Amino acid sequence: MRRAPRHSRSRMALIWLAGVLALASCSTSPSDRSTAPATSSPVTAGDDTGQDDLAATTSTLSTQPKGVLQRHDAPPQGVTEQATFFVGGDPPDPLCASVSRATTRPSVVTNLKARSAEVLSGFEVCLVNFVSSEPATIEIERPGGTVEQRTIRLSRDEGATQLGFRFEPLPDDPLGSYRIEATQGSIKAATTFRLAAGSEPDLGFYSKHNREAAAWELRKGEAILLGLTGFPPDLPTPLHFYRVTDGSDPYNTKAVYVTTLRLQTDSDGQALSVLPTAPDDPEGCFAVVQKLAPKRTFSFCIS
Repeated sequence: MRRAPRHSRSRMALIWLAGVLALASCSTSPSDRSTAPATSSPVTAGDDTGQDDLAATTSTLSTQPKGVLQRHDAPPQGVTEQATFFVGGDPPDPLCASVSRATTRPSVVTNLKARSAEVLSGFEVCLVNFVSSEPATIEIERPGGTVEQRTIRLSRDEGATQLGFRFEPLPDDPLGSYRIEATQGSIKAATTFRLAAGSEPDLGFYSKHNREAAAWELRKGEAILLGLTGFPPDLPTPLHFYRVTDGSDPYNTKAVYVTTLRLQTDSDGQALSVLPTAPDDPEGCFAVVQKLAPKRTFSFCIS
């Protein structure tokens, strides 16, 4: 199962670098040239033949060691110990609020352009002219022919007024052509899209328990999925973790360096890893800096 326009709709606060993080955002330092050994277990990728039935299933899931968020490591060269962030982010719109309903026939509609999706770029799948008060059955056919089935209902807690769900492809989803079919009694409709690896470096953080949900607020003890896409292939990619120490002023959110993890990308420039959390981990929010990604920083919170 999967899931926001890019990260803002998945309830992930977008944290933008400011002030003292300028040093960490400038030219590549030796520590960010991805020459050090990876701390996560290696990941592998299948051969991409260009055929949908043989599409590559990308990153194999790896696991980080326990206690990562309890570390107090010295920052690598070129990475600052103290950081100041500007914290921003808009609340998500109700599900399917912005999807076109310009049809009178039952339809499965997405907010994709040209039916093209990228890994870690979530999009909405909306059932237009279905009965919103009744459940519907969804079948997602993936490259290679495997089919995932789910039942969806109206997400009233998110203010939705029509049936739909979020689909967020992760790095372990096969690349290639997908088909989504919705059935509700005698009503049936379908759509297709093609999934590719990210066209630019991007990060995603999700609950391992519910891969539909961004890791915005997790309970201690839950595991986090860390996803990378669009990075240079077959290299250890550094992720610099910071813990927020003072978030009282959103324009001057202070954070301190915690540690650096390196995720090994596969031949598609992707990686997926599990970050365990523990009951004795510190509560609060964490920012993760990766300067090759246009947004530079990403966040998650645990309590």
